[in-house]
Order: sequence, then structure tokens, then C-alpha cells
Amino acid sequence: MDLPTWFWGGSIPDFFVAARLVISRAHNDAGDVMRVQTLERSTRQRPNLVTVMDIAGPTTGAPKFDALTKAEQSIQSSVDPQAIPQRRQIDQRIEQISQRVGAAGVAGSLALGLSMHQLQTLAASASDVAVVVQAIHDDIRAIRLAESDATAFPAASVHFIQRDIALLHRTKLPAVLLRLAHDERLRTADLSQVVQANSGGSLIFAASSSLADGVILLDAYLAPLFGALSPFIWAFPATRASGTVIYSFGRAIAGTTGEAAEPLQLLPARGPHQPIGAPHLDPRCASATIRWWVRRLDTLLSVVSDPAVFSDTKGRYAPTKHLHALLSIDQLFRRTASIQRAHRDSDVRRVLLFTVLDTLERVTSRPLVTMCTLSFAEKTLADLRRDLSPDVGQILLPAAERAVRALAAVQDGFFLQRQLGASNVEFTDADGATKRLEPMVAAAEYLRLLRNATHGHGSNREEHKLRTDALLAHHDGTLPHDLGLLGYLYLLELLTKPDLLRRTLYNGGKT
Repeated sequence: MDLPTWFWGGSIPDFFVAARLVISRAHNDAGDVMRVQTLERSTRQRPNLVTVMDIAGPTTGAPKFDALTKAEQSIQSSVDPQAIPQRRQIDQRIEQISQRVGAAGVAGSLALGLSMHQLQTLAASASDVAVVVQAIHDDIRAIRLAESDATAFPAASVHFIQRDIALLHRTKLPAVLLRLAHDERLRTADLSQVVQANSGGSLIFAASSSLADGVILLDAYLAPLFGALSPFIWAFPATRASGTVIYSFGRAIAGTTGEAAEPLQLLPARGPHQPIGAPHLDPRCASATIRWWVRRLDTLLSVVSDPAVFSDTKGRYAPTKHLHALLSIDQLFRRTASIQRAHRDSDVRRVLLFTVLDTLERVTSRPLVTMCTLSFAEKTLADLRRDLSPDVGQILLPAAERAVRALAAVQDGFFLQRQLGASNVEFTDADGATKRLEPMVAAAEYLRLLRNATHGHGSNREEHKLRTDALLAHHDGTLPHDLGLLGYLYLLELLTKPDLLRRTLYNGGKT
């Protein structure tokens, strides 16, 4: 790495310690060089860039709410929520929601109440956070079923996820070095610009920072976890500077109402045609699933924050290569979560699916057609079933299973093949020969056609026109609503295969 002498206050070795990077001297053809390696690769231990703790619930025994207070105290630059400029607005918002709870019907009151709990967790002072979180947990456990007066959430639990500051130091490297690459004055140690920008409150090293800010609060990387049972909800987060508090219900609850919940939903849209049954969850599922996700996320973030992964063929760190990877992974998680939230809109889900598959193609080197082939999706699902314990599978697998069933159902749209009694989809290609596609292959090709059609229908490549037109003629255009969850299936798989991600991102040193 080419770091300026003024970097990290002139004490570059201290930066490597803070980023949990190990430096050592090595010798190659260019002479003595400094070798950089992540601490976890050097010691062959878990990265612990992301950790989780069970605070209360079926798996904890005695509650550990005091751990939240200790977490607040451990932050070097913690900000007391009382001093947040928006504190007055937050308090006003909590009061407004409190007044509305009870006036919006049962489902509406629940959503409003949980929204209020999110804000209360955010607004709690460092000294009060343990008391506030415990009170919210007690409030959730006190909710009763209207029809039987039984406790609605007896297995409710609280969990706490923290992100190590070393992860931020590592992922900020590309922005720093790219600023240097495009700023001659700063590169030659003229810090006047930096001082002036800093005094004005401007971000100094902000290269695409808002496109890859998911590592700051981990909101992007946790969102697909919370949406895993969409359209049902099993947990919700409340984010603080010290970490993310997760409140789990211990069961799945409806995430939508049958009718429009707000005026905007009166606009025409295509949604699901069939109801989805509520999944059953055992009491220990929440803890097991959160722990599984955090352990896999910890490993994944170790890969995408490892400078060595983003080196060229000579072993020199390439910040642009690193930035591309950070942007792609952040985008992958955010858009997968958007698919989960778009339960009411099939068109949104489909467009998001194609952009998720495009991103997956970039970070795995797998063609989109491969990922849209039923046999490959079925194998991926089978591998996940072997990797996930039954407790974890109860939360993470239902959506993946629905995605595979939806992909299989795409073949049913080839009405012409069915009416003609043919076993394959047949058409005449540009060379005059009759082409025969098995339904599984034809379905994958049809989905690639639709992906390309996000720019408008019709092919501008002469050799593809007849195939494109034939597939459009053979298929009735019906696509299952759950097809959008195919992206979620492959996101789950990516979490289980960090070595695949490492190889693809390194890409033989190509930049």
C-alpha cells in the first residue's frame, strides 16, 4: 500500500493495529517489501468483526440486560442520545405514535407500537438503555391474543449485535487512497484543504460512501435476515451507535394486512395470487438463526475487508478493485431486502431479482442462465438444507423453497408446447435448423430474455432475434410472485461459501 507519511497522524503502524491487520517484512524481486495480512488469516481464528449476544429469552437463562450498558461504555466516542440535535423531533415522534396506538385497529396498533419501541431504543441514554430494552421486552411478552387471552409471544427474545471498529478502518481504505489518487495537493502533504473541509463539516474521504455505508450500522447486512419469512415478520431491529438490538417475537406474525394499509396502496399493482401459510417456529429458532447469520456474515465481511483480496498480480493493493467489491456486496444485500419488502408488487420484485442476479453474476462468476436453471437451484437448496440445522432452517429456508418452486412453475407457462403435446420447446433458428430446448433450459433462457428486456423488449443482435421471438411466442408470460425470492436463495448460499467469494473477488489479481 502507498500510504502518505501523515496518514493516521503520522503513525501508520498504529493504523494497522486498529484495523487488526498484521504487517511483516518480506523479500521479492523488487527488494524488501511490507506484507499486509488480516489478523484472522494470520492466527487462523474467527474474525470477530461482527459478534452477537443473547440478552433475554428461551436460550439465556438469567437475562443479561446489563451487557447493553457495558457495550455503551465500551464505545470510545459514544454519543449520548440526549445530545443528538434531532432528539426533540424523536421525542415528538414517540409522543405522536403513542397517541395513535389503539386508534388504528389491532394490526395497525401493533405496527405503530413496535415502531415506537424502535424509536425508544434509539433515544434511550447510555445509562438508561438496559432499562428501556427490558421494559420493551416485557411489553412484547405482555401482549395477549384477543381470541383466547393467552400470551401471544411467550418465546420472545432479545439479542445484541456489535460491529468491531476494525471493520470500518479496513473498508475506509479505498476512499482514502482514491482521494489521494485524484488530489495532487493532498498527495504531496498539503493538508490545508482537509483542514478547511473538516472545519466545515464536509466528508473528506467520501468516495461513493453513501453507496456502501451498510457496514457502519450493519443495517444493510441484517435486513435480509429480518425479512427471511416475508410476508411474515419474526423479529425487528433497533439500531444504536453501540450496536443493533434485535427483538424477536419467537413466532411469525403477519407482515401485511389484507386490505390497503395506506392510500398509496390503492394504486393498481400486481401482487401474489395465493395465500402463504404462517410457518411454525420452535422457541430456540430465533437465537440459532441470528447466531448462524452473524457467524457467516462475520466471515463474509472478513473477505470483503481483506486488502490482500484486492491486490493486483504483483501483490499491490488496488483501492478501486476494493471499492467495486464493497459497492457490489452492499447492493446485493440491500436489493435482496427490497425484494422481501415488495410483497405487494410483483413487477418490482421481478426487476429487483434481475439486478440481484446481475450482481451475483459479478461476485460469483456464475452466468445468470445457470442461476435460473432449475437443476442448479435445486442443488443449491439441497446444499443449504445440509448446511443449516433444523432450527435455523425453520426461519431461513421457507422463502428459498418457495423460490425454487416458483422457478419450476415458470416451465408451466410454455402453453404452446403443452397444447402441441411436445416434450421440448421447438423453433427455427437463424441457420434454418430446428432447435429443441428442454423446458428447464427454455425457462432459464426465457428469464434471461426478460432480464434483457428491462431495457426494452426485442433483441438488437441478429443471431438472437429468432430465439427471442420464439420464446415470447411459446410462453404465456405468467411468472410466479415468489420467483423474486430466487435472489435470496443465492444470497444464502453466498453466506455459506466465503472461499468462492474470495476467489472471485481476487480474480487472479486482475483489476
